[in-house]
Amino acid sequence: MEPRTPWWEEPKNSDAVAREMTQVVRQIRSQSYHQRHVTRALSHRSLYENMSDTLSTQTAAVDAAILDRAVATLAQPRLTFNVLRSVVDTAQALVGARQRPKPTFLTSGARFSERDRTLRANRLLEAVFRDGRANEAALRAFRDACIDECGFVHVYSYEGRVHFERVDALSIVVSAIEGRNEKPRTMYRADIVDRGVLMKRFEISPRSKLGRMILEAKPISWEPGDPPELREEGASAADVIRVYEAWRLPSCSSDDEDDVMRYAGRHVLCTEDAVICDGPWTRDRFPIAVFRWASRTQGFWGYSLAEEVAALQGEITYTLQRIRRALNRVAVPRVFVEKGSNPSAIKMDRTIGQIIEYSGTQPPVVDVPTAVGPEWFNFFGQLVQQSYDLPGVSRMSATSQKPAGLSSGEALREYNDLAADRAMSVSRAFEAFHVELAHLTVDALADDDDAAKREHVVEESRTSTASVAWRDVQLDRDRYIIAAHPTSMLARDFAARKQQVAEMVEAGLIERDQARRLLELPDIDRELDLVSAGRTVVEKEIDEMMREGVYIAPDPFHDLAYAVRLAAQTVALETRLGTDPDSPGMECVRQYGEAAREMLAASMPKPEAAPAPMAPPGAPPETMSPDAMPAGQGAGGMIQ
Repeated sequence: MEPRTPWWEEPKNSDAVAREMTQVVRQIRSQSYHQRHVTRALSHRSLYENMSDTLSTQTAAVDAAILDRAVATLAQPRLTFNVLRSVVDTAQALVGARQRPKPTFLTSGARFSERDRTLRANRLLEAVFRDGRANEAALRAFRDACIDECGFVHVYSYEGRVHFERVDALSIVVSAIEGRNEKPRTMYRADIVDRGVLMKRFEISPRSKLGRMILEAKPISWEPGDPPELREEGASAADVIRVYEAWRLPSCSSDDEDDVMRYAGRHVLCTEDAVICDGPWTRDRFPIAVFRWASRTQGFWGYSLAEEVAALQGEITYTLQRIRRALNRVAVPRVFVEKGSNPSAIKMDRTIGQIIEYSGTQPPVVDVPTAVGPEWFNFFGQLVQQSYDLPGVSRMSATSQKPAGLSSGEALREYNDLAADRAMSVSRAFEAFHVELAHLTVDALADDDDAAKREHVVEESRTSTASVAWRDVQLDRDRYIIAAHPTSMLARDFAARKQQVAEMVEAGLIERDQARRLLELPDIDRELDLVSAGRTVVEKEIDEMMREGVYIAPDPFHDLAYAVRLAAQTVALETRLGTDPDSPGMECVRQYGEAAREMLAASMPKPEAAPAPMAPPGAPPETMSPDAMPAGQGAGGMIQ
């Protein structure tokens, strides 16, 4: 048997590409490695959706019988105590929703123009995330990683906008061999799309050959890895078609024409019979960001939070079922009557103070036995507590409680820090996930001219907005890095935040104006903008003089002290960077600093003359000569 040609080496836009690629996807989805992942995902989903777990996590194949059991979970009784969902939702709230990482461009440039360009690029990135609802997609991916072992967000541009699409984990296909180190060279996405949406998205005419092939494509059938709903419903209720998409990362460059197809990257979107788009892929990353709760020792799929709690959830469910059966069978009020009496004459109802006549020597005895000992309830409580302790999720956070005795801001801050340390690795991974989303956003903006030209409304200051396009603030890839930081490193509680800010002011780390901004008081936004306006204008003027070499006179209403200091610092920095000291820009900055110094000196109040020293007590007054005496006074001081 001759070896098959990989699909990325097939001729461009050929039917063999679609045929080979779809066959590879089906082969990977039928392998035991991928089916074990699907089995675990379906099992954890049933638990999270509050259904009884009818799928075995040890099953090695997802066949028709297992899918029948998965669909049958809809008819199973609901879990009476779903601790798994509580743990997942609490982790999502504490790490995902509360942290809210914010990707930021960091550059090495020190000039105002570069810093201002970076600042506007950061605002634009924030606006793109907001318009594309990237944070919502990231939160969905976080929950998927807690349940389905991995969370995925597909970043792409369409109609001049950057879209962030949450992708179902069951739609992603990765080879077990390529993904053993979490770094595959090929990634596949097999999804179900409406025919009309597909043709509109890629502007396919119904009269074209490709359009006719899409319209005449046979209805989809269930395949291993598809959701159970597809096998039950099929394509009868919707006009859908199966679409396959694949990305092959470039391996290396080669001058040999025979090796171009082998080592070059490629992106293909196709149906089972026809290629929709086929082109090169030059990026060193996939357009799909991946997030994992935890990594396994080997393999592409992660270790989910649900998998940690699933066994304890099973014990909790089993314990509750036994307690319920014991209560139903044993803890039932029973009436004991003497043998030979007439119990049929006794009629009991809900009447208060009812008088009951009976016959016999002994009255009836009502007994309510103890069905379950305290050990069962203690064991149940330990299981619930262990379910929260094992993944490091606070049970008090799940129930919105705080420990007794913690009332001060400092105590609450220390408690929150201890709780955050348990999820530090997950927090770092979530920050890296947002950094990857930012890199994919930059790729999408760079590859689409319409998206690069589109203007986004950004926050110019706390009280004003502006419009910025990516082409106006596009940064050189070699001059920046992207780092993610939490939106606020301070406490959410106002008392704890106020104490933190006061400590930083006392230590000299920040100024009082910065302290007011960190307190996030909404009624001082305009005042803060006015405080920083003078310094911003000075920085802009000095940077413009360095670039243009045209002198700008300082304004006496600006921050003259800051202008003098910044001009001296700029001259020193540019000298260290190798700028010619006699360049027009350097001369203008020196002149600007001297003029600001003169204005500052002229605005200072002049010191008053010191008064004449007073004579010491008891000293004789100085005698005045007759010539120095006022007219009309003689030596005796009498009027002549």
